[in-house]
Amino acid sequence: MGPPAHVSHIPSTSPPSALTSASWGKRKASALKSDVDSPSPSSKCSCPPSVAAKAQQEGSTAISSLASTFQEMSKPLTMHIPAPMIPAPPPAPPSDFTCAVKVLTLATNISDGDKLEMMPLFLKNKDKVVVFLYMNANLRAAWVQKRLAEVHANMNID
Repeated sequence: MGPPAHVSHIPSTSPPSALTSASWGKRKASALKSDVDSPSPSSKCSCPPSVAAKAQQEGSTAISSLASTFQEMSKPLTMHIPAPMIPAPPPAPPSDFTCAVKVLTLATNISDGDKLEMMPLFLKNKDKVVVFLYMNANLRAAWVQKRLAEVHANMNID
């Protein structure tokens, strides 16, 4: 007895003895074709990425771009920047006493003896120094004579 006609044949690597070589070729080709048409679980799907996947990919690209831009911008900041040159503070302005001595020594209408006598007076009384400095140059000699006369009068009384 032969195999029933309604029984389906599973393709195998060796042909059954009941099939002719021509019918075996047809069955093998149809089995291979059906294997190609049906996707296997291990093959990948070539569907386009979803909107969420695209957004994630674009976000990744944007973050990478920002990171590299930030690195480029921060390079000048990390370079060694020399400390700014701080100029030396200007010298202190000369004191009123120093200015008074300079003006007194340059005065041509006051004798050297009177100049030497005025210096201790300037040391004792800063107000006299200020008056001398801001006085008109033409009056200074007369003022010096008057101050020295007062000093001499006080020396005679004491």
